[in-house]
Amino acid sequence: YTRGHNLIEEKYGRMMASTAPEKYEEIKDHFPELTEEKRNIIEQICGMQVGWMEEFARSYPKAANNARSIHTAEDTPFDTSYETYLRGELSTYSDATLDLYGRFIAGLCKKEKNLAKIIMANTAVLYGYESLDALEEKL
Repeated sequence: YTRGHNLIEEKYGRMMASTAPEKYEEIKDHFPELTEEKRNIIEQICGMQVGWMEEFARSYPKAANNARSIHTAEDTPFDTSYETYLRGELSTYSDATLDLYGRFIAGLCKKEKNLAKIIMANTAVLYGYESLDALEEKL
């Protein structure tokens, strides 16, 4: 990889800013600096996706209870939230990939589609349930 660093290490390392802040301080200089613009784009995407996950949790509380916690404020050293995980993942994207992903998310918003629900519905089917509603009923 042309940046010369391990993306998996970076993703999990950046998540430590919330889950293990003292350790993060020791390793943060190993990761590329994020520009203010990139940080803003990441936060906008996170805001949209966290909103979708909150909407999913209201509609499917049992299924949501079996997923990660949603908010960074809920992080512990042993439990990383959806928001923190997403932020860590997006932070490793190149500018071009982040731009494309942001456009994808914006397109879903325009179509009033909820990516969290789409992913969870597909996951339910892959686990053998007829639908997301069927999963929620069985839990």
